[in-house]
Amino acid sequence: MKKTRRMIALAVALPAFFFTLHTQAEITAPVPALKPEFASVPVPATKPINESLLGQNDQPAEIAPSIAQVAMVVPRQKPMRKAGVETSDQGHIRPNRVDPLDPISKGQAEIYARIFAFQSQGQIMKADKEIRNLRDERLLGHVLYQRYMHPTAYKTSFEELKYWLDLYADHPGASRIYKMAMARKPKHFSGEVRKPVKLSGIGIVREPTVDRAKRYKSETVTRNAAQRASVRQLQSELNRHIRKGAPTNALKVLNTHAARKYLDQNEKNILKASVIAGYFYAGKLDKAYSLAKDVVAQSGEKAPKAAWVAGLISWKKKDYDKAARYFAICADSEYASGWDSAASAFWAARANMRSGNVKEISKWLHVAYEHPRTFYGLLAARALGKDYQFNWKMPTFTREYFKLLNSTPQGRRALALVSAGQNHLAEIELTRIDAEKDKKLYTALLAYADFAALPSLAYRLGSYVSDAGSNKFYDTALYPTGPWEPSSGYQIDPALIHAIMRQESRFNPYAGNASGATGLMQLMPSTASYITGENYKGAGRHKLLDPQLNLDIGQLYIKRLVNNNLVGGDIIKLLVAYNAGPGNLQKWEREIGKDVDPLTFIEMIPVAETRAYVEHVLSNYWIYRLRDKKQTESLDVLAQGQWPSYLELRAMEEYKIAYQP
Repeated sequence: MKKTRRMIALAVALPAFFFTLHTQAEITAPVPALKPEFASVPVPATKPINESLLGQNDQPAEIAPSIAQVAMVVPRQKPMRKAGVETSDQGHIRPNRVDPLDPISKGQAEIYARIFAFQSQGQIMKADKEIRNLRDERLLGHVLYQRYMHPTAYKTSFEELKYWLDLYADHPGASRIYKMAMARKPKHFSGEVRKPVKLSGIGIVREPTVDRAKRYKSETVTRNAAQRASVRQLQSELNRHIRKGAPTNALKVLNTHAARKYLDQNEKNILKASVIAGYFYAGKLDKAYSLAKDVVAQSGEKAPKAAWVAGLISWKKKDYDKAARYFAICADSEYASGWDSAASAFWAARANMRSGNVKEISKWLHVAYEHPRTFYGLLAARALGKDYQFNWKMPTFTREYFKLLNSTPQGRRALALVSAGQNHLAEIELTRIDAEKDKKLYTALLAYADFAALPSLAYRLGSYVSDAGSNKFYDTALYPTGPWEPSSGYQIDPALIHAIMRQESRFNPYAGNASGATGLMQLMPSTASYITGENYKGAGRHKLLDPQLNLDIGQLYIKRLVNNNLVGGDIIKLLVAYNAGPGNLQKWEREIGKDVDPLTFIEMIPVAETRAYVEHVLSNYWIYRLRDKKQTESLDVLAQGQWPSYLELRAMEEYKIAYQP
C-alpha cells in the first residue's frame, strides 16, 4: 500500500500556511542565467529542470512548493544504492560524500533541480531514482523538508522528523519540523528531540535613507510593568475605534480610561493627535481643528501629527499664514520622521507661496530636500532644480567574496540552491547568515545578490551596506530589478511594475497576507479571476505564486485601470484604484471634491494605507525612472501642483519599451 501511495501522481494543492510564511520560503521560479566572472561560481540555472520532465500543462513556477513543502519523504524501502553508498533500514539516505567546500558540480545541481521539480508534482518514485545519483548531500536537508511538508504526498513518521532534526536543525523550517515531531512523538518515547538552532541573521527591511522619528520619553512619569500594560491596552482601544472610523468613541476612551493617570500631558496629547486625525479623515474638520490647536498650544513639536492636521485644515480654510506656521512646527520636530518632516516642509513652502511670503519658500523646500528619497523630498528637489544624488554602483562579486560565503554552512547551501534553480530558498538561507561578526560578509552577500539576481535579498541588504568609498548606501540594492518579466513583455512602463513590486511584496514571489493578496503584485484572487476569466480562488490561489503569471495579470489589471474612465490615465488615481479599488476611488473623489489640487487629494484620502501607498509607489516609480535615465514627466507636473496626465503609462501601441535593467 505504501508503495502504491508513493506511485500516485499527486495534484498540487498548497496549504494555507504557504501564504503566511516568509521565513519558510518556497522554491522559486527559474531566473535568467547570468554571465559568471569565473567558472567556479554558481550562477542561476536557466531552467530548474528539463522541460521534457514536465507534462504538457505542467509549469514549475505554479507547482513550486514552500519550504514547508520542499521537504520530501524519504523512501521507506531500503534504497538500491551503488557500491559504497551507506543506507539505513529506516530509509534515510546517505549518499557518497564530496568535499562540501567545493562548489556543487553542474551535474549534481541538475539532479537536485529535477528532484525538487518531481517532488513538487508528487512524483516521488521519479525523485527517488534521481536521489540514487546524488554524490553531494549539501541540499539533502532541503530535499527532505520538501517531501516531509508536501500537503498530500506522504505521512511523515516521528522517526523521520527526529532524524531530520538530528542532521539539519540549523536549516530554514526546523521550527516547523520540530513542532510536527513533538505532535507525533509516541507516548513511550523517552529520548530527546533536538531543538532548532536559533540564528540571528539579517534583520528586517528598513529605509536607511529616511530619518526615524525620535520617540518621546516622559521626564516626569515612570511606570511599572502593570501600568505599562494598562497604557498599551489604552492605545489598542484607541486604535481600534479610529480604524472603525469612530473618533468620538476613541476620544471618550482617552478621557475616561484608567491608564490616563499613568501618562504625562504630552503623552496624552500624542494619543489625542491620533484621535484628531481620525476626526479629520472622517470629514469633521471643525472638531479636529478645535482639538488640534489646543494640543499644539500645549505640546508643540512633541505632538507633530496635531500640527500637521491643523496645517491641512488651515489650508482647506485658505488661512495660509496659519497653515504655514503649523506645518513649520511639524517640519522642525525631531519627533516627526524624515518622511513627515519632508511633507510638512513642502507644505510650508506651498502655504508661504499662497500667502506671499516669498523668502520662506526656498527655505522650506530645502528642508524637504534634506530627505531626498521621500515623496516630498523628490518633489522639492525638482522644484529647486536640484540634481538627484543616487549611488547606482554595486560591489562586484569576486572570488574572495565567494570564498567568504562558502565558509558558512548557509552560504554553501545557498550557492548550491542557486545552481539548482531554487533562488528563493537561497535567499532564505542567506538571510540567516550572521554578518555582524564579519561586516565584510554584508558586502559579499550584497555582491552575490546582485550577481545571482536575488532582488528580495538585495533590497534587505541595501539597508545594511554602504559604499566604503563614498559612505553612501547602494541605491541599486534599495531599488533592485527583478529577473522576471511578463510573458508578452512589458506593455506598461517597467519602472511602474517594479515600483509596485517593491511596495507590495518586496520582490518576494511568495508574499501573501490574510486578506488573500498574493505574489509579486499582491493580486487578490477575486480580482485575478475577474480580469482573466480563470478561477484563482480557493485552491487556484497558488497559481498566482508563479512570478510570470502574477506579472501578466498585474500588468493586464493596470492596463484596464489606465483605460478606466475614473482613472483617465492619471497616475495618482491609478494607484488609488490599484490599492483600494475603483469603487473607493469614486467614493473618495465624491467626498473630497474634484476641484482640489492633487496633493490635497492625496492627503485627504481617509485610509492611511492608501495615502502611504500612493506616495511610496510614486517615489519608487520616479527613482526607477531616474535609474533607467528616463524622463519623469509626472514628477515635473506634480511639482507644479497639477494633476499628472500620465504619458509614461500609455499602451505599447503608442511607444515601444526596450527595457535594460
